[in-house]
Amino acid sequence: AAGYFGYFSCYFMANIYAAQLMEAIEEECGSFDALTDRGDFHVIKEWLKDRVFKYGALYDTADLMMKATGKTLSSDYYIEYLRRKMAEVYNL
Repeated sequence: AAGYFGYFSCYFMANIYAAQLMEAIEEECGSFDALTDRGDFHVIKEWLKDRVFKYGALYDTADLMMKATGKTLSSDYYIEYLRRKMAEVYNL
């Protein structure tokens, strides 16, 4: 928030990782929105624990994403998330 150059890229990359992880959770556990609407956060937590958290710093990020999602990191999931969100907000 101090205006230092470089922070935006960290948030941006975190959004890309989160979108891909969310897609992988949905593939295995069902709709992410439905899980959170029902308060089934334990399902999400267990998925993350089994595929991400237990590895700590054992793997670099690229390898961890491959292990967790079965795919290399891609911005496609984030772009699709933004498309859905904008369509919802702007009735597109």
